[in-house]
Amino acid sequence: ADVAALQAQGRKVLISIGGANATVHLDSDAERDQFVSSMLGILDTYGFDGIDIDLEGASVAISGGTI
Repeated sequence: ADVAALQAQGRKVLISIGGANATVHLDSDAERDQFVSSMLGILDTYGFDGIDIDLEGASVAISGGTI
């Protein structure tokens, strides 16, 4: 309801993940696929307009290809 109310005002509503102390480890294709699937599910469920992914330096380890 809050997301829809903001969108009705013409605002874009994003979900943000990451930041200075966040870590994400995607060590396989399966983990990468699960991450993408869960992000898409959250967008779908709550109606967000997009995702702000802020992973810096050593906070992300991707061995399973690209996102």
